[in-house]
Formats: sequence, structure tokens, C-alpha cells
Amino acid sequence: MKSIKILAIFLMILFTELSGADVTPTQVYIEALKVKGEIESIKKHFHISTEVKSRYIKGRVAPRHAWQKSYEIFVKLNILRRKLQLPIVEPVNIEPTASLEPILTYEQIKRLFTEVQIIKFHIGISEEVEQNLSAVKDKEPKDVYNLLSTISRHLDLINGSEFTPSYVFGEVIRINEDINIILRHLKIQDKTTPPKKVIGATPYESFQRAIKLMKEIRNFQIHSAIDTVDITPFMRDSASPSDVFEISQIILAELQVIKAHLGLNHEVTRGAFFFQNRLAEDVHQMLGWLIKKFRLINRIHYSGSI
Repeated sequence: MKSIKILAIFLMILFTELSGADVTPTQVYIEALKVKGEIESIKKHFHISTEVKSRYIKGRVAPRHAWQKSYEIFVKLNILRRKLQLPIVEPVNIEPTASLEPILTYEQIKRLFTEVQIIKFHIGISEEVEQNLSAVKDKEPKDVYNLLSTISRHLDLINGSEFTPSYVFGEVIRINEDINIILRHLKIQDKTTPPKKVIGATPYESFQRAIKLMKEIRNFQIHSAIDTVDITPFMRDSASPSDVFEISQIILAELQVIKAHLGLNHEVTRGAFFFQNRLAEDVHQMLGWLIKKFRLINRIHYSGSI
């Protein structure tokens, strides 16, 4: 009996030490720095000396946004894997939660580190990256987000390009799937149709539509007493397909909170299909349709009428 009690105490101590409940943004940031070091070693391997032009978000960023940024990096690692003629690995997705804790981003960045190590193995990099991270402290989710953005831009240099409209279209389709889940759950019959395609629509016009969609999502959150995040820091005076991809990830992060609020915790957002030859005007049209769909949700769910 005594030995059983000792074992129980040992297991309790072990699981307490392994608990991720106390993981802080600083610890997440440190793990992201490790990934950045590994990515920089790949840049060095390919003799890429171009510096990254970072753009920092200064407003409030939630851990869920940092998690979505880590998803973006997974997508770019898959682009690199294709470039190296390796099979792609499906990025990890998680169940919707009302409040995504730093531990989940910590886990995701650990996965990123492993994936980068695998790529280093395939291209023959045996060099160990040494970093002194003992002085890192007092970091916030926005610091994690900005560091992950820098890592993402390093991968653009390695891959030779940023996201194309085809990749952005794949993410907009993921948003569409999530909105359709919400429509079905609320038993709202969707009779909306896509708007007319605007030939020659630019990524910036798509970005503006994505912002309009975000505002519709915020309206739902406000009416539902769900914690919202200021989208002002994500605003742009110009936009590339990568900027549209970024705001699509913010939209997906906010939809997870709404799904959790509605009890749709097991409705995991599916991965993106691979699309080719999509243009900015295809993204623009699809975003216009999603605005219609979410306006329908807000109109019926909160007024009870069409």
C-alpha cells in the first residue's frame, strides 16, 4: 500500500511539472526564436543574404492569432517541401475554443521546429544552431505574432516568392466552410449567391472586402458578448496576396471563437485544398459572397427576420 501511495505522489508531481497551464508568452517566444534560428540556417545553406523587411503589429493580439500565424508558417514549409520534391504534410488544426491558451501555440511551434529539423535533414544540414535565450523575458502575444511574421517572411525568401492568389483562395474556401457550419447550426437557409466577378480586381480590393467581413464577424461577437479584438492594427494602405492571406487567418481565428460560443467545439476547420490558376478577382468574388452570408447570419440570428 505504501509503495502505491509513493507511486501516486510521484505521478502527481510528474504531471504537475508537465502541466502547460502556466506556459507564458515569453516561453512561446523562446520556442519561436529557436525556429527562427533554424530557418536562418536554411537561408545560409542556400546562400540567401537578403534581409527580411518586417512589419510589426503594435496593437493587442490574442494567442489565437499567433496560433493562426503558426499555421501560415506550416503552409510555407509545405511550399518549401514541394520545391524540394518532398510530399507535403497536412498542417495541424485544433478544435474551436473560447479562449486559446499560450500552451497551444507553444505546442504548435514545437511541431514547427520538428518540421524544420526534418527539412534540414533532407537537404543535408547537420550544423547545430546555438542561441543564448536566457535574457528573453516579458513578452506578450503580439511579440510572438510579430516574431512568427518575421519567420514567415524568411520563408518567402527561401521559397522565392510570397503567397499567390491560389493559396489565398484556398484559405477563403476554408472560411466559407466555417461560415456554412454556422449557418447550418443556426438553421438559416442560405439563398445568397456570389456577386458578379470584378475582372481585374486587385489584392487590395480583396483586402478591403476581408475587412468588411471582419466587421460583420465583430458585430456578431458584440451582440453575443464575445471578446473582440481591434482590427485596426491589421489595416493596410496597400495589400499583396500575402496580406490578404494574413487577414484571412485573423478571420479564421475569430470564427473559432464563435463556433466555440455556439457549442461547435468538435467542428474543426478543415485543411485547405490545393488550387491552381486562381486570380485576385476570384478571391475578391468569394469574399464578397462571404460578406453576404455573414450579413444574413446577423440579420436573422439577431432580428429574427429576413
